[in-house]
Amino acid sequence: MLSVCCFLLLTPQESLSRYVKTYLLPDKARMGKRKTSVRKRTVSPIYNEVLRSLSTINCVDHRGVINLSIKYIPPGSLGRKTPPSGEVHIWVKDTKDLPQLRPSGVGSFVKCYVLPDTSKKSYQKTLIVQRDSNPVFNHTIVYDGFHTEDLKDACVELTVWDHEKLTNHFLGGIQLGLGTGSSYGIAVDWMDSTQEEVAFWQEMMTTANEWIEASLPLRSLAGKRKLK
Repeated sequence: MLSVCCFLLLTPQESLSRYVKTYLLPDKARMGKRKTSVRKRTVSPIYNEVLRSLSTINCVDHRGVINLSIKYIPPGSLGRKTPPSGEVHIWVKDTKDLPQLRPSGVGSFVKCYVLPDTSKKSYQKTLIVQRDSNPVFNHTIVYDGFHTEDLKDACVELTVWDHEKLTNHFLGGIQLGLGTGSSYGIAVDWMDSTQEEVAFWQEMMTTANEWIEASLPLRSLAGKRKLK
């Protein structure tokens, strides 16, 4: 699901002259900017104009999709004291239709945190797949130390990056959680899961020991973790 925000700015061009500018966020470049004609000598201007920026939506917000499965194994559910603590398994299968940032194609990888923990212990990543807009990772990530009640406050953040020698470019990500806006009683910007992401996480919580599969659109995220 694409998220688009239109920003309106009422601007005086000269004394008692008014026009409206629109920006289709996150793009504020020339392609996303539109404005109405100027209405002069009035404090109650009427515009009655339609401003279109469809081309910006298509080119700016296309980030591709990620295909994955997740599973929660409660503590002791596989036998006496097995596992000793709850485990979340994340099977990163592949991504599709990644944006091509350069003619040679992207060299992409996926990194993962279980928020609110941003330490090295929480950080994991896949191998880099070179020059492929539909890379197959087939990589499983396991996090232990979970109690069932932690699933209400934790959030699995998966982000896709294009790798270059000197820098890495963020392509998009998802955040799997309940989307409540808070974690352990503290307001956080990253607990903002979409309806699809919330439904995926809730199904995992209520279906223990079974793989839950989904294809989710990559999106821009409020706070991207620094690369390591």
